[in-house]
Amino acid sequence: MPEVTYPSLPAFLEKEAQVSAFSVFLLWGEESLCQDAVRRLIHVLLPEGEKSFNFERIEGSGENIVAALQGINTYALLGGGRVVLLTDVEIFHSGGDRQDVADLPEKIRRAFDKPDMAAAARLLLRLLKAAKLPLADCTPDALAPFFATVKNPPEDAGWLAALLENCRQQDSERQVAGNAAALLQKAIESGFPAGNRLILTAGRVHRRRRLYRCIVEHGVVVDCSVPQGNRVADKKARQAMLQQQARAMLSDREKTMDANAMAVLQEMTGFDLRTFSHNLEKLISYTGERKTIQAADVREVLTRTRKDPLYDFTDAVSRRSLDRALFLLDSLLADGAHPLQLHMALVNQIRKLLVARDFIGSPDGAVWNSGMNYGRFQARVLPALKSFDRRLEDLQHSWGQTPAAPEKPADGKKSRPAGKTAASLSLGGAHAYAVFLLLQKCSRFETSELIEVLLELQRTEMRLKRSGGHPQRLLEGVIFKICGVPVRDGRRFPGNR
Repeated sequence: MPEVTYPSLPAFLEKEAQVSAFSVFLLWGEESLCQDAVRRLIHVLLPEGEKSFNFERIEGSGENIVAALQGINTYALLGGGRVVLLTDVEIFHSGGDRQDVADLPEKIRRAFDKPDMAAAARLLLRLLKAAKLPLADCTPDALAPFFATVKNPPEDAGWLAALLENCRQQDSERQVAGNAAALLQKAIESGFPAGNRLILTAGRVHRRRRLYRCIVEHGVVVDCSVPQGNRVADKKARQAMLQQQARAMLSDREKTMDANAMAVLQEMTGFDLRTFSHNLEKLISYTGERKTIQAADVREVLTRTRKDPLYDFTDAVSRRSLDRALFLLDSLLADGAHPLQLHMALVNQIRKLLVARDFIGSPDGAVWNSGMNYGRFQARVLPALKSFDRRLEDLQHSWGQTPAAPEKPADGKKSRPAGKTAASLSLGGAHAYAVFLLLQKCSRFETSELIEVLLELQRTEMRLKRSGGHPQRLLEGVIFKICGVPVRDGRRFPGNR
């Protein structure tokens, strides 16, 4: 079967009998497109009611290939067919690929910092193979030049020594996994039980590898790559990809976008499919029952985000998007933002989420539904929110936390005018949409989680002010906690001391 490009995938999937004739699928290229292609493919291969029983997702490292093959050769629990998804498969990489090798040091360091020792060790073994350095004799000093250009390089090479030791301890297991490509190729050629199918995703592939040619011969390859060059043809291809993504999302919601709005959205977003899709989802929600998205809507919803990178940062944290939050933290610190400034932004955001959770749990909050659009929010929830804010202010006045009138300071300086209380959602026409988004985000947290995060932020503030520890690591530790990253191997999350 020849390759299927991502734009032609919907037409291919319409012929379900043709799709069902194949037992192995390889989807490679842009991550967000691969994820969308996987979703569409599984929808065709598995009825919705069978997904919870007959679908298995496995991280595609070499040592997991054997487990995946065992799964794909097992008959489904309730009949029908099984689907096994192997994500981010690395066996298609070529050790000599320059881009692969150039990206590895940064990936290794990020994996180690998470901490994900298994992924870090796996990536380091790939680097050793590309550099033709034997594991048995390798030293941190020999590896140090490869990591000289990574962002925020460590002060010493002690972490490399620990990682090398981890690699040596698991070397026997990884030698078995080294034959993963051959094992997988043999299994594909032998065939799977009737109805069972294997889906693989990868960032890059090399068409000359025997495994790739085997999948082309026995299955389907979906090319989700996007041209990255600066040629006119490459730019047109990227623009066409964005437009296709927009059409698909708008069609699902029975909406349209005029040409001017599309141009403004592309100009403000650039070519980043994940960001583009996220912003378009905001616009779909913002316009509510209205069928057409206009340029004015784009500017209203996205301009503030573009001007205020702190908003991007707190938005990513409150959405529990770990990768994006860490990326923006690194970017803001590199641009000169003070760690205490970012810390305060986190404190303010968590306080807002806590008040939003309080509203949802109150009698006023009974009108809120996380599935409602912005139009219904304005009509039904906004009045209840204003009532909630007024009662909070009255309660704080009764506690004596908010003075009835501003007092003149003893030093003669002008007093700050009274405004909204710390617990207020600060509602107003200009910020109503921001509160709508806040209520959607707060559903990702329990109240007890938010209280614990505030306590952790208090401890982190003391460490930052005492200059005890690396500021970025301390902030990263809080972000890990907020985003709900599980603690592994008994290790405390970064930043805790």
